[in-house]
Amino acid sequence: MVEKAIIKEKKAKNYKLEEPDYTAALAIEFPRLLNETKAFPNVRFGGCFIHQSPMVTFTNAHVARRCELGDLLVLLRKRTKDDIRYNAVLVQLKKSDRNPVTLTDDGDLKQLHLYEKWPEFTMSTTHEKYDIFPKTVTQGALYCIIKRNPELMLYMTEPMSMMEYSSEMTFGRFIRDAIHWQTGRTISDEANKDSDKWSKLIWDLIHRSAIKKFKRTNIDYHRLRCSDDFLDFMVNEGFDGGIPVNENMNVGDNEDTGISILFIDIADRENKEERKR
Repeated sequence: MVEKAIIKEKKAKNYKLEEPDYTAALAIEFPRLLNETKAFPNVRFGGCFIHQSPMVTFTNAHVARRCELGDLLVLLRKRTKDDIRYNAVLVQLKKSDRNPVTLTDDGDLKQLHLYEKWPEFTMSTTHEKYDIFPKTVTQGALYCIIKRNPELMLYMTEPMSMMEYSSEMTFGRFIRDAIHWQTGRTISDEANKDSDKWSKLIWDLIHRSAIKKFKRTNIDYHRLRCSDDFLDFMVNEGFDGGIPVNENMNVGDNEDTGISILFIDIADRENKEERKR
C-alpha cells in the first residue's frame, strides 16, 4: 500500500524520486488509500504536504548548529466518550540501502544530536525558542529509512548513529503501533497548548502547516495541500475561525516553519458516531 501511494502518479516513474516525493505521497495519497481499504474501521486518515522542512538552530560545544526539525509530523487524535487525547511523532526520512544505516553527514549528525539531547533550539524563521524536556531519546522523534524498493520502507525504533533494520520494522507496523498508542509522545489539548514546549511546538507546526498550499511538480501535484479530513480537523479546532480553503491563497510559501502532516483520527467503537459529526 505504501508503494501504491508513492508511485501513484505515472509521471513519477520518469523521475528520480526524492524525499519530498515520498513525504507528499505519505501525507496525501497514503491516507486516501487507507480510508478506501477500511483496514481500520474506526480510524480516518488525512494530511497535508509542505515541500520545505522546518529549520532550527541550537548551540553545541559553543558553536551554532542548524538542521532540519523533521520531514513529516504524524498527528493522532483519539476521541472517547470521556475526553480527547493527542499524540505526535516527528519523522525524518533517509534514503539508504545499507544495513546498518550509518549517519555520517554533518547535517545528519546535527539532527541526531537534536533528537538525542534536545538542546534549547530556535525556529529559524520565527525565532521562537523551544526548550523541550526530558532531554533524552524519545518516541516523539524517529527516523524512517527508505530503501530503493518503496515497498520496503522501514521504520526505526529510535534515533541512533547506526540503525539496523529488519523486515518487522515497517511503516505499516508503525501506523498500527501509533493507532494503539504504543509509540509517539503525548501533547496537550489545543486549549492548553502552552502548558509545555513540546505541545507548543507541535501546535505551532500544525497551525503554520494548515494555512499553506502545496506544489510538488516532480509527481505532478498542483492542488490544495490538505485532505478533507485534515481540513475538518483544523476547522473544528477553531484556528483563527478556520483555515483558508481557497486554492489561490498562498500563505508563507517562502517560510520553512510548517511541516507535512499525516493525520490519524481515532474513535473508540462507542464513540464512532461522534467522530462523524
